[in-house]
Amino acid sequence: MSVLMRVGLLLHMIFALSLRGEAAEYFVNKHGDDANNGASRETAFLNIQKGLDALIPGDTLTIGPGEYFESVRRDNLGSEDAETVIRAEIPGTVLLRGDVLAPAFDKMENYRFVYVADFDYDGEAQFVNELDTLTIFSRMPNIAELEFTPGVFHHDRVAGKLYISTSDARTSDEHKYSVSVLPTHGLYLSNARRVVIEGIAATGFNAARELPNRDFALNSTWGIFIANGKGCVIRNCCAYLNGQGIGMNSNAETSGDNVIERCTAWANVTHFGVGDRGGLTLIDPRRDVVRDSAAFLNGEYGINIRGGGRWGNDEKYKSLLIRNLAWGNGSADFKIKTGSPSVHSTVRCIGLGVFSNQTNPDHCLVGKEVNNPGGDTIVLSEEDNLDPQRDFADPDNRDYRLQAPSRFRNAGPDGNDRGPLPYEANVFYVKPDGSDDADGLSVDEAWKTLARAARNLRPGDTLYLLPGAYPGGLEFRAIGKEAEPVSLRGRGREAVVIDGPVRVTNSRSIDFQRLQFGGDVAVAGSDSIAFTNCRFAGPRTALAATAVDRLTVSHCAFDGFRRAGVALGNCSKARLSGNLYANRAGTALRLDSEDALEYSDYNGYANAAAAWEIGGRPHAMHELSETHDRHSRATVADVAAGGPLGRPLGVYRDEMPERTLHLTALPSIHSVSATTANVEWMTSLPPRASWPGAKRRRARMQQPSRSRTSARTA
Repeated sequence: MSVLMRVGLLLHMIFALSLRGEAAEYFVNKHGDDANNGASRETAFLNIQKGLDALIPGDTLTIGPGEYFESVRRDNLGSEDAETVIRAEIPGTVLLRGDVLAPAFDKMENYRFVYVADFDYDGEAQFVNELDTLTIFSRMPNIAELEFTPGVFHHDRVAGKLYISTSDARTSDEHKYSVSVLPTHGLYLSNARRVVIEGIAATGFNAARELPNRDFALNSTWGIFIANGKGCVIRNCCAYLNGQGIGMNSNAETSGDNVIERCTAWANVTHFGVGDRGGLTLIDPRRDVVRDSAAFLNGEYGINIRGGGRWGNDEKYKSLLIRNLAWGNGSADFKIKTGSPSVHSTVRCIGLGVFSNQTNPDHCLVGKEVNNPGGDTIVLSEEDNLDPQRDFADPDNRDYRLQAPSRFRNAGPDGNDRGPLPYEANVFYVKPDGSDDADGLSVDEAWKTLARAARNLRPGDTLYLLPGAYPGGLEFRAIGKEAEPVSLRGRGREAVVIDGPVRVTNSRSIDFQRLQFGGDVAVAGSDSIAFTNCRFAGPRTALAATAVDRLTVSHCAFDGFRRAGVALGNCSKARLSGNLYANRAGTALRLDSEDALEYSDYNGYANAAAAWEIGGRPHAMHELSETHDRHSRATVADVAAGGPLGRPLGVYRDEMPERTLHLTALPSIHSVSATTANVEWMTSLPPRASWPGAKRRRARMQQPSRSRTSARTA
């Protein structure tokens, strides 16, 4: 930027602030209009770009819940003298979309594996996304290729037709699809100064052709990206099924000191990007940090640093990856590739796969492979006779805190604990065959009864319930803190069932996860109570809350109730999302006043005609769409995708759906000659085949994990 431009921008900022006298807050929501002034929720803008254009340094843009089909961009936003904020009004409820939902597909005649839909979109289909399997389909030049290649598509723009081959040879109606159509970034800022982006998600931004690198973005599209920012923060944001996830570039000498924190990126895959594709990325960093974040199932890298060698080995340019979690990424979970690898480091991170290049791991946990790990880092593949269930709190759910008798305690070169999470006596265990005389600090020394286990829990404590049935219910009271909740969690993958009624009273900051409640659950006189991935089977009112502020119920399933799935009385700021209500006999949600709810959406109702009851009056689901349940569905069966942030409705796990190998076409004679016979078969996954006298084997495959295979034998 020239000196004259900088002076002009500064004069504009001074003039605007002098007219206002103080920083302003602007609003965007789905009831807005871009002709409004954006100064209140009632006079909000409709589009995020309109709100972004209105900001000057020190302002705040508050975005209401909803899906926004737009790409937004702003140059030179903010100032080092004041913090400028772009935030979701309710974190996790604002979704920027670069894709559109695909129409229904029909089977094509004379093809075994090809499906077609009308797609008369005014633009080019960049990629097709199989939402329930987190698969991004590649483009093929013709329909014939689809018959032998799973997980691909062809777009005939002239005819307005879209053709696909599913990823696993199942029918198209067993999956959910969207089509990426905006070949650019979701939210892009360049030369930003002290800008905070908070609570926003982006999906579907992908490009079929390589982009010019004028955006400093490695030639590909990103869900959220800040180029040459200074002192900027991306916090509590998500990016999934984009070309790349969330990134920052500190290429200019005036940039740096940026942070990505508490963000999550998954299933981002691009065909372009100078080798550094993935979830969370720092490019040419200058004192930039990624912390307390997660990246999984991305196409190449999970969390990585690329470049930065231009700044030399000076410690003052050191960047950091700290307290992050990554797993299931294509090439490596963590990577540092730079001309000055000794400057940057990976500290107290967990990667269940590979640490690539020089990551300088310090007190990390590595699944498979790492360079020069040092004695403080745990490499699981190099541990003899390792039993993760006895060493770690809950490895099945990626909690790698140490149990009391863990082999990694006091085992480091300096006598400290090895790994990223030093032992603290704040994780406890209970199991049906435990003993209340035990200390409760390990699986082997678990307590037996819930009454003993739930006694005297303090802020930051976690109580793990091992699989099995716990009779008698639970009377519970505990006080946690916002940053240190008390957590009760089911451990492992098997069911944890509390058979009797559960009563929670006069409590604060309590978190229940992965539990099944056989009796009614009642919460009273409490604040900040959360239920996540739980099943409720109470016979009357499955979950009743009275005088509760900030109740959160997400990805739960309610079945068997006769009165109500959830009943709220004298409550405020309740958030309900991603839940399944089998409301065949009773009402799914009973309220004394709609004011009890802050947010309800992406839910599924067995009986949409009796979804809610407000003040004794029944309401069908379609009556609620102006204020709530805009994206909810009248089903509890077809729930593999379409929940909050693309996840399933109801109880789910963050992992790739399992795929099974089966024949999709029986072996048949393809062709014969005087001396050879060509035999062809097709499978849903690549098989390993061998037979006597095998001469040749031909395989057509998109990826090693998904293919149909044909073979020729003599």
